[in-house]
Amino acid sequence: MKRVAAQRSDVIVALDHPAIPWDRIEPSFDILDAQGFIVSCHDAPTEQMLARVDLHIKGSVGPQLAGGGVILVERWGIRDIVACVGYGGAIAEAKRLAPYAGDPELCIVGPFGGQVGIGEAWPVLLLAALRGAKARGARRALLPGLRASAVDTLRTVVGAALVEQVSLPEPPVARVVICASGFGSLLQAVADAIGTGRLPFEIVRVVVDKANCYALERAKRARFETSVVLWDRAQESREHYDARVADTLQAPRADAVLLLGWMHILSAETLAGIADTINIHPAYLPLDPQHDDVVMPDGTRQPAFRGMHALEQAVEAGASWIGTTVHRVTPDLDRGPVLAREPIKLIPGEDPNHRLLRVHRISERGVLLSGLERWNDERRVATI
Repeated sequence: MKRVAAQRSDVIVALDHPAIPWDRIEPSFDILDAQGFIVSCHDAPTEQMLARVDLHIKGSVGPQLAGGGVILVERWGIRDIVACVGYGGAIAEAKRLAPYAGDPELCIVGPFGGQVGIGEAWPVLLLAALRGAKARGARRALLPGLRASAVDTLRTVVGAALVEQVSLPEPPVARVVICASGFGSLLQAVADAIGTGRLPFEIVRVVVDKANCYALERAKRARFETSVVLWDRAQESREHYDARVADTLQAPRADAVLLLGWMHILSAETLAGIADTINIHPAYLPLDPQHDDVVMPDGTRQPAFRGMHALEQAVEAGASWIGTTVHRVTPDLDRGPVLAREPIKLIPGEDPNHRLLRVHRISERGVLLSGLERWNDERRVATI
């Protein structure tokens, strides 16, 4: 049964309004402490902190909090992060929030959708984030993409300080081309999410570069339009093959091309003719594309394994972690803006096939769909 898309709104709170109960913050922190939780406020999250958010909260939350203030809730003892909210971070860089950019008195409080983690902690985390935004000199806070239930909760917390609510119509169904080279489990994950209504996408074409890959069989069974673009390196130049790939990907005029296990690097010319290109990469990549290493949840720093053999590179380097990252594609290999990522602990002596299957399962069940949901959220356009 398909899910009905939730109505979303951008909401603005006046931080100078007397209705905001700032005096509730510390007593609420004490209550959470008595329940076995630790609340901490940070003006600037460390890379390790964001990696721990990616590990425990998962999805697209961590990348949105980079560079801003963060409020975290952790369990005593095991120190698992169970809830978080941020303000003034990388979420403000989302293209769809461009109409709000340039307002020096407005601070973005995120992530998209609002509530993350244990629901009973969200009201006080929200108050703490609003206080942090005010301390930075903001007079208004924008909470983007809130569901109706989150708006109701916000209204009970800040009352008349909620001064503006802008409804966000659902974006048109996204037309996507999927490129695959192997088993097609990620293709299947997207198709299943479309079937349940989680992703409002239409797969307009599946492109493969191997005639015998199971992804092609999956696509045919689902009656998707398919294209097989083979490359005989002995008979065809790279430039000519790139041109054929470009024609195949650009012809449907899709909203995005999804590289899900696709093993051919797209040229800059090909990317220039596509509205948006998203890749899933089997490594935990840094949020700063200029960095060649990345900090993991345990604080260790290891290389950012880019390229086609990231898993093998990690094992050969004796790394303790691998991961999976969904990112926009740019001409710089595996250095595009990160949409979602998750670190995965390496198990010494693990069978390579089992390790690959484990990464795929984590990708299918969480990171891929979270990254695509965030991409789709950024397509929502508010009328201001």
